Amino acid sequence: MFLSELLPPERVHVCLLLDQAWPLKGENQPSEYSPGRRGRTRLNWDHIYQLAWPIPLVTRRCDLKLPSTHAQILSRLLEPAPGPVFLLGIHLCGVLSIRAIETFNRGPKCVGFVLKPCCLPSMHYARQQVSWTLGSHTFAAAEVCCWGRYRQNRWTGPVKATLGPRFRCWAEHLHRGIPWTSKAISRVELVEGHYQDTYLFAWRPYSTEPPLPLVATPESLVAPLRDEASGLCYYPVDCLSAPCCAAQNWIEGGQTSSTNIVNIAGAVVYIGFTIWLNRWMTRVRQQYEGDADPRPPSGIHDGLNLLGIYVGICVTVFVSIAMASSTQLALPVPERNSMLAAMAFLTPVKDIFQFLEDTTTVKITLALGAGDFSSIRPIASLGVVGGLAAGTLGALLMTLLAFWPQVIEVLLTPGSAQAIGQNPGCQLLPHAEEVVQTARGLWLLTSWSWPLQFCSMVLSGILMGAREFAIYGVCSVLSQGALAAIWFRGGVQDLHLLGWATFTSNLVLCASLAVSLILHRPLRQKMGLLLRPTVVEGSMAEALRPQATTQKDVLVDGFLAMILDLALQFAGTTSVYVAAFVSLQDMYQLSSAAAALPQYSAYAVAVGYVVRLVGGALVGRRAFAEFARLMQVMIILSIMLGIISAMGIYPNKTSLAAYYSVQACEFASSQDCLNIYAGLYAEGLGKYDTTIFTTFDVFGITAMFTCIFNVAKAGLYACQDFKFMAKVSLWVLFLTFLPVLLVARFFFVSATALYVASVLPSWVLTLIFLWRLHRLSSEWFSNVTTTPLSLEVGTAG
Repeated sequence: MFLSELLPPERVHVCLLLDQAWPLKGENQPSEYSPGRRGRTRLNWDHIYQLAWPIPLVTRRCDLKLPSTHAQILSRLLEPAPGPVFLLGIHLCGVLSIRAIETFNRGPKCVGFVLKPCCLPSMHYARQQVSWTLGSHTFAAAEVCCWGRYRQNRWTGPVKATLGPRFRCWAEHLHRGIPWTSKAISRVELVEGHYQDTYLFAWRPYSTEPPLPLVATPESLVAPLRDEASGLCYYPVDCLSAPCCAAQNWIEGGQTSSTNIVNIAGAVVYIGFTIWLNRWMTRVRQQYEGDADPRPPSGIHDGLNLLGIYVGICVTVFVSIAMASSTQLALPVPERNSMLAAMAFLTPVKDIFQFLEDTTTVKITLALGAGDFSSIRPIASLGVVGGLAAGTLGALLMTLLAFWPQVIEVLLTPGSAQAIGQNPGCQLLPHAEEVVQTARGLWLLTSWSWPLQFCSMVLSGILMGAREFAIYGVCSVLSQGALAAIWFRGGVQDLHLLGWATFTSNLVLCASLAVSLILHRPLRQKMGLLLRPTVVEGSMAEALRPQATTQKDVLVDGFLAMILDLALQFAGTTSVYVAAFVSLQDMYQLSSAAAALPQYSAYAVAVGYVVRLVGGALVGRRAFAEFARLMQVMIILSIMLGIISAMGIYPNKTSLAAYYSVQACEFASSQDCLNIYAGLYAEGLGKYDTTIFTTFDVFGITAMFTCIFNVAKAGLYACQDFKFMAKVSLWVLFLTFLPVLLVARFFFVSATALYVASVLPSWVLTLIFLWRLHRLSSEWFSNVTTTPLSLEVGTAG
């Protein structure tokens, strides 16, 4: 209507108004905003046809989202047009912006185009894995879609202020989808804080023929330029507003092949092992009790009981793998490094406050194996109350640090100022203040999930010790489901969303475990967890009274277990921060390897948990010979899982290295950022410079050792050998890690050397732990002591 008043009537034939809400020609004129068919709004056209406009206004009802409508616009409107056509799209929501650009790209006689995008496309397209191609530009719906909608004029969805980066990405993709060189993108902030501020403009010469179709070909890519200093090529494209590069098919294919080998082969081996373990435990139970009925206090059938834990473990393994891969690919390089820096600091701090929970589960299974039910109540009470108190204290301390600017900037962005100084013109590097603002939510939410985590560890130990596997499996599925649902369908995938997903997952697990125990009176009665407990103890429990576990034992052993974890975490944390102050690319190499590791050690972690439960029960009832046999099988199984991981990694290591660093390709878009890109991928720039491909050579060995270490460590936990583990971990830290770190930093000065320094303590401890288990097993085989006693703990899966 404004254009009808502003434009010269002698040069404009007609203004066509296209909308689905217009009535069809010949229908009765509807009242203003009256509901039409299916409750859709119907527009009143009185102001169109009952007023005399200088340029005629004509309405046309059409559903612009339909492909058939697009064909009709071309054949019935554009082709018969008497002259040049100008397309104007105002506040086009979602895919309507796609349809408008398609019309301009393909339609004859189109000379001008103006587009004001509005709402982001819905998650419907992302769930269907839709990709859109405009001209020679293709992009995935998952990059730009967002959940949320207006209900009764109220927005239900993510906080709108968080959608700005995603909307700019959407607008940039639309702009690239216009293949004509005469185009522009402009941002005009009409309302302060409002992110929908982008306008697109394009124009092209008049032609009565439709343009030739464009397809994405290698020739349509940006031509590379050569950097004379390094001899490397870079591609001058804008990566600030939207992703500008992606992995090729061979990279994704190699990563898929690698994970398929590990997941399928690992699942076959693990399921075969659990079948054997269940039958073996039945024979052990018959030998010592004369009773092979493994039913838990709830009375659920053993088959269904085991099925529950199988499902729970499988869901946990696959969600952890999916999350590790998704966070690496969804988060930008600086955010990924900030997450690594945050976790590198928070994890060892959590281990300090978690010292009670590490030993509580083993102590509970030990007491169950010994038939000493009277010890369970004080151990569980200490674990729950102490865990909540320690977790809250740790969270308060981390909250204080989060709002201490000088400290939090160093913790979350180590080496940020140095990286900017090394690459002064690189606009892709955010400043420390920006990263802190982005990552503070993850820091706080992760910290305040500690009390929930600590409490859940104790509650799960009680359920698993009582063989209530199905209940634990259901709780695990609920927790992992909440984690995956929030991360994959919760909106913009950033560190803030990751923090909420983690916190909610821990809240669901803790709440479901607590409710299960509260409602499970037979279990609480058996373990003396009622308000007025009545515990019936066996004769063996009375005989073991002088050796019964006390709260002091839990505290001392928990402190010793904390020393082991701190030694390992200190090695990883120190290496990360040293790498960060060397260069951004060195830190990113360590972060890529750390992100990939959970995929190749997940089954070994599950096996280690089984060892703590079953092994603790066997040691508690002094079935040492059976424990030694169990550990022989477990170590062989861990070696098999390690070999499977290596088989999945080494044939595809080049693809894996590229896959987990794919977002770093954006640094090849600018000559000023090329030093970072070269530090990841280019060889021969220095005497000891190493690329991410060299780091992944070492990663395969690390995955093997990690599988074995998890099981060996769990075996010594079951043996209550905490003093030995604490002592040897300190010796390894001072005699192995620190010298190697100094050599890596000041002699080799490479990311691969720093990565070796970070993982070498776990390699050495693996060998030492295996030797210790062999020595204990030899002693137990020669001094076998067995006593008839109720064996309360069976296989955990």
